[in-house]
Amino acid sequence: MSLKTKLSYVISNWEIGAMLQHGLSDYPYTQLRIGISYSIDILNRE
Repeated sequence: MSLKTKLSYVISNWEIGAMLQHGLSDYPYTQLRIGISYSIDILNRE
């Protein structure tokens, strides 16, 4: 059992995101992920 929340913000090709996950597996846990990514579209031929 887990509860997950994700937030992302996109600025042109950049994506900034955060995810918070709280759950119960063998013991209670809380996990926070923060990241940034850049997308390159190499197949886009305009």
